[in-house]
Amino acid sequence: MDVETYVDLSYSQDQWFCKANNCNWPFDFSDSFFESLFSSYTVQISTPAHNDSSVTPTLWHNDQLENQRNICNDILLCHLNINSIQNKFEELVALIRKLKIHIIFISKTKIDSTYAHSQFAIPGYTLYRNDRKKGGGGILVYISTLLPSRRLKITRTYKTLESLAVEIRLGTFEMIIIGIYRPPKSVSGDYQLQLEGELNGICTWASLRRNFVNVIGDINLDRLRPDKSEGKLLLDLEVEQEPTCLIDKPTRTEKKGLSHTSTLIDVLLTNKSERFKCGGVYYPSLSDYALIYGIFKEKLQRHPNKVITFRSYKNFDDEKFTQDLSEVPCHVGEVFDDLEDHVYYWNTLMANIIDENLPLKKMRVRAKDVPYMRTKRRALATYQNDKSDSNVMKPRDKGE
Repeated sequence: MDVETYVDLSYSQDQWFCKANNCNWPFDFSDSFFESLFSSYTVQISTPAHNDSSVTPTLWHNDQLENQRNICNDILLCHLNINSIQNKFEELVALIRKLKIHIIFISKTKIDSTYAHSQFAIPGYTLYRNDRKKGGGGILVYISTLLPSRRLKITRTYKTLESLAVEIRLGTFEMIIIGIYRPPKSVSGDYQLQLEGELNGICTWASLRRNFVNVIGDINLDRLRPDKSEGKLLLDLEVEQEPTCLIDKPTRTEKKGLSHTSTLIDVLLTNKSERFKCGGVYYPSLSDYALIYGIFKEKLQRHPNKVITFRSYKNFDDEKFTQDLSEVPCHVGEVFDDLEDHVYYWNTLMANIIDENLPLKKMRVRAKDVPYMRTKRRALATYQNDKSDSNVMKPRDKGE
C-alpha cells in the first residue's frame, strides 16, 4: 500500500481489519504514525488566466517544510489553535524560530487582561491581543518587526465571532489579515443567520479598505461536509465573497473508539491566491489541531543599516560641566610661542572635558529612515511638524 492510499484510508469512517495470519483484528491507524511520517500536507496554488484558480494537493512531510524554510526567505503566514498558551509559550517560541514564521495568529489562548503583555512578548515580533476571559477563547497575533504593521479597529461588535484585524505592508502592496475564532456551537436557526451575516459583514468591511484581504483562523465550520449546514454556510461565503481556500486537508483528527473523525475547520481564505506560492497543514504537536499556513511569493525585504556616532546627553550634568570649564588651566597655554601650539593645547583641553561629560556613542540605524513610507507622506509629515512648531504661541509683552 502506498503512502497516499494509507492516508486516504485513515480518514475513512469504515472499519478496517488486519488479515495478516488470519487474525481479523481491527486495524487502528495510530496518531503517532501520522505525526512522524505524514504530518504535513501542502496545497500548490496555480492560477490560470481566468478567475477560477486550480488547487492541486500534494503530500509533504514535516521535515520537508522545515528544510524549505532553511533555504528560502519567503514570508510565512500561519494559524494555530493552541488550546491555552500559558503552559505552551516556550514550545510556541521554539516553533516560530524553527519555521521562521513571519505572521502567526494564535486562537483559543485562554488568557485575559490579568496576564501582562510582556509575559508573552517575543523579541523581534510585535504582539497584538484580543482576550476574552481566562479559560476560554481569545486570539492574538505575532508579526515580525521587519514587516510594517498596525492593528485595525473593528467598529462593529460581533456576537458569534472573536476577531483581530491587522494591516501589513509587503513590499509595494498593503493587505489586511483578519484572524477569526468561532467557539463551537450548533449552526441552526437564528444563530446560523446571524453567523452568516457577521462573516459576510467582516469580509465586506475589510474589502472596502484594501484590495488584498486574507481571513485565517478556526471557524469550526467543517469544509469537508458541504451537505451539512456548517459546510454549506462556509461554501456559500466563498461563493458570495469569491475568496480561495488554500487548505483542503483535515486540520483536526479525533479518535472516537476504533474510528477517526477528521474535520477541516481551520481555513485560510484569500481573494488573491496568485500572491501565494502554496498553502498547507503542519502538525507541531502543541495541540490536537494542525497548524495551517500559506507561503507568499513575496520575499522579506531587509533594509540596509548604517552606524552613526553621536554625543550622549543621558547623564549630562550642566553644573558639573560648568565646574569643569571653570577649572581649565588656560594660562598654561601662554608658555607656547607658536600660535598653532596654543590652539592645539586649547582644543585638547576642551575635547577632554566634552568627552567626559558628553561621551561618544555608536548606534546601528536604518540607512533610509522609514523606508516603507511614501515620499509624499513623508513630505506631508515634515510640513505638518514644521507648521506646528511655527504655531507655538509666544508670550505676549506686558504692554499688549
